[in-house]
Amino acid sequence: MKTSTSITFRVTVLIKSEGKTGMVEKITLVDSSEVMAILEEGLALHRQGKLPEAEATYRRALSLQPDHPEGLHLLGVIAHQVDNNELAVDLYKKAIAGNPNAPGYNYNLGIALIEVDKLDEATAAFQRAIALKPDYAEAYGNLGIALIEQGNFEEAVSAYHRALEIKPDFFQAHNNLGNALKELGRLEEAVAAFNSALALNPDFAEAHHNLGNTLRDLEKFEESVAAFQKALGLKPDYAQAHYNLGVSLMKLDRLDEAEAALKNALKINPDFADAHYNLAVALRDQNKQEEAAAAFQKTIELNPDLAEAHRNLGSYFKDHGRLDEAKAAFDRVLQLNHGGPWWNASTYTEGERQDFIEIEEGQPVSTFRLRDTMDQLEYLIAKDKIDPSYQEMADHYRAVLGEIEEAHGPEAETVLTPEQARRLGSFYNRVVHLAEGPRIEGGVINRSLDFEAIEDGFFSSPISVTTFDDFMTPDALRALRDFCLESTIFFTYTGTRFVSSRIHYGFNCDLLYQMAEELKECFPRMLGDFMLNNMWVYRCSNQSAGVAAHTDEAAVTFNFWITPEDANLTPEGGGLIVYAKDQPDDWDWRRYNAEKYTPAVAQEIAEFLDGAETVTIPYRENRALLFHSNLFHKSDQVSFKDGFENQRMNVTMLFGHRSESGRKGVREP
Repeated sequence: MKTSTSITFRVTVLIKSEGKTGMVEKITLVDSSEVMAILEEGLALHRQGKLPEAEATYRRALSLQPDHPEGLHLLGVIAHQVDNNELAVDLYKKAIAGNPNAPGYNYNLGIALIEVDKLDEATAAFQRAIALKPDYAEAYGNLGIALIEQGNFEEAVSAYHRALEIKPDFFQAHNNLGNALKELGRLEEAVAAFNSALALNPDFAEAHHNLGNTLRDLEKFEESVAAFQKALGLKPDYAQAHYNLGVSLMKLDRLDEAEAALKNALKINPDFADAHYNLAVALRDQNKQEEAAAAFQKTIELNPDLAEAHRNLGSYFKDHGRLDEAKAAFDRVLQLNHGGPWWNASTYTEGERQDFIEIEEGQPVSTFRLRDTMDQLEYLIAKDKIDPSYQEMADHYRAVLGEIEEAHGPEAETVLTPEQARRLGSFYNRVVHLAEGPRIEGGVINRSLDFEAIEDGFFSSPISVTTFDDFMTPDALRALRDFCLESTIFFTYTGTRFVSSRIHYGFNCDLLYQMAEELKECFPRMLGDFMLNNMWVYRCSNQSAGVAAHTDEAAVTFNFWITPEDANLTPEGGGLIVYAKDQPDDWDWRRYNAEKYTPAVAQEIAEFLDGAETVTIPYRENRALLFHSNLFHKSDQVSFKDGFENQRMNVTMLFGHRSESGRKGVREP
């Protein structure tokens, strides 16, 4: 959820008298008194807010003296006030050329330069104003704004401190000091700064709003709600405050109030994309699915590049069986998050010429993740799926992998150094090649299977587990295996155990949706009205513990294996172990799934499962398993032949949701 910080007081000061003596000395065309009298007339109109009349008067003065600094400056002020800041910059620069010693001219130039996003020049203009007038508190204040917008927060703090030394009651500077401190993560100091602003001006709505944002960052959600409400009491049409009030209310799970606040923001600003997005989330979490979908669609209309909106809309389509639309939405998520310059580039060089993508500092990585990507690139080159020039990309991976192995060992997790990130930055976590994965004419599932008997076995099992072999047709098995081997979509990993891809990371092709449709058709009693929930693929290290004990957030888990049979070195192992034990209802599923590799959670799960009955299903190519998703299960020890093509790949499809069923949901109707 996004928040916003208000920066205030970017105010133009009308400076009439500074430097007037110098200007008189430069007047040569007419008597200075005549020009100055006209400017005084225009300034009176200007102060009354009669901008067109004031502009006409200033231009009349300039017709007599075209290079008159004060006339140019005042005309520039009007240009700024009507948002013609390019013109304002030009006029201020001409005024400064005529009178370089006027601090107000440089100050107003800095303001206009901020508006046209020329921040370096704005900073220089404010610094010139300060050099001419060392006690110019307002110039220090607006210098702070330019520095904040450049990301120079420490320097901005210094500028605001200097402004407040000169002018302690400068309440806007206290507010903006708070903004800079907030950006630096100095949240308690930021709260103090906002409170100082409010002590000086209790009716400062923006400071209440900024205080609310900071209190939320401190997880003081009730206090943040109170601050936003104060801002709105002073400024009822403050769309950003309505929005951030809604976000804080969502944090408190007060979803109906959050919905109302976000709708208030949208009444004021109907094109507020972030408000539409968070409204959609609030509606979704209240199970108002149709309204949520409409809000996500509106978000996308306003911000087509917001991947999370496409992802949520894709989930809505998936949950309602609209699989073609779901696929299109998830394709867009992949393009936005992982498309980059490499997708569909015909050669490495061609991709290299496109925009450079930087990796975030401290990007985590594992040796297996690097090795898998390097091996996949070389596999694609050997199969003529990508140009041989991509060997240079593979060589980058090999070099970084070698450095990490030398420093940390062959099975290591670490973070990329800045130099390693620089070398991988254009293509790390980018799609290099995406296979098609089309629908299979004639079907995906082997229709010679006895589906009724398989369902009978599932319902007669004491723990709702059944297996069967030869699940897919040979054509479908080959096509899915090729899709997984040839698509560079394995962006996530768990230690040195495996890499993976999910529905919104690119594991999202027509063949998979065809399979989901056919599974529901072939197993009506088991899958019933359950919709496709999720799907993913894991590619394990050749020697690995695989996936630790966990449960799935679904009603039914459908799992199958696609690596060739002869790759498995332990014919009675390498598969799956299912525990005859459900996850307790009072356990937080997200915690026990997301944190299952942390020592504390792993120990708790191990103690819970100690002594539980298990069912071990050995690995077989094209073997499928169906079981209740709330049963704990884990990989059997993986021991496969060396080589990229021999890595164990398993595919999982989830149907239904845990909340829909419980164990009774998969009992025979």
